[in-house]
Amino acid sequence: MNKNEIKVTEFVKNASPELYSASIAETGLTNIGKITWNNALESSYEFVTEENREYFLDYFLSFGAWEKEEIDSIDELNALFIQELSATIREHEGYSEEELEKYMEEGIISSCLYHPFQTVDREYYFYIGG
Repeated sequence: MNKNEIKVTEFVKNASPELYSASIAETGLTNIGKITWNNALESSYEFVTEENREYFLDYFLSFGAWEKEEIDSIDELNALFIQELSATIREHEGYSEEELEKYMEEGIISSCLYHPFQTVDREYYFYIGG
């Protein structure tokens, strides 16, 4: 495992990703973005540390949606990651292993989330680029 591969098994198995990633269409709430953002900020899951902060910062800056000053804190990067991870988990729901592999390979769904059937240690990992 390298520093760009974040072990996320506990989150995938125990968290409720819809708390961190949901839409107005799903919930009917016009402020769902603020709700899911606050949930992510207040989450007990901690992925971003001082040691790996730069990897997360580079990953999210590559999206082109933020300036460095907007997302430079560990708490903000962690919340962004929780939302990104949650959205990816939800995107992968309902597919078989074969479908996941095929759709990830074809670029139909995100290939950043590695499932236990794809890893040597049978854990979940999220690849943050680099």
